[in-house]
Amino acid sequence: ILLGALSRDGKIVHWPLSDMDSPGVMLSYLAYDIFIAGGNYQFEAFHKTWLPETKPASVGMLQHDWRIHANFDKDGSAVREIETRLAAGQKMAVVFGPSDLESLWPPFSTLLETTLEAVRRHGDWFVVVKPKLTNAAYAHVAGNERMGDWKARRDVIALSYDVPGAEICPSGYLIRHMQFAVGMTGTAVFESLIQDKPYFVYYPVVYDT
Repeated sequence: ILLGALSRDGKIVHWPLSDMDSPGVMLSYLAYDIFIAGGNYQFEAFHKTWLPETKPASVGMLQHDWRIHANFDKDGSAVREIETRLAAGQKMAVVFGPSDLESLWPPFSTLLETTLEAVRRHGDWFVVVKPKLTNAAYAHVAGNERMGDWKARRDVIALSYDVPGAEICPSGYLIRHMQFAVGMTGTAVFESLIQDKPYFVYYPVVYDT
């Protein structure tokens, strides 16, 4: 984006200072041609304070960008499976796992069980389960006998984090292609907001109810 912009008559590009940055009235005198943002939210919410010439460029959240973080990578097999299903006209829901805190596992298990049960009734949907950089979620959910061998279901793609802390399928990629997400509170909620995607959050409750 930067190289393309700068090669055309010296365009001025605003590099975001945060994930919820906006040039606003105070910076409008700089006459930005391109405003880099996580998604469309800033433009839709604040564009009336921008100069008409300022156009948004949606690039996702910087903290989830594989070009900035060397330990980010996509699991090729998972991505191929996701994109094959999407190309066939299926719709994707995502369940985001929480941090590894003991009190969060019972409500997360309930969220996952409820989402899988809802999707089971619709043959054109599938669910991607994305733990938070560790497979701890699967060990905790294993105690939910009502779910059975849920990972073997044809409408489920359970991402596996065999190297803790190494991202294999960034949130931004999943959010860009999903219809909605379910999970606890976290940065995925914010990224869904700026990409105009629904995210159903179980919060502020942090114990099963």
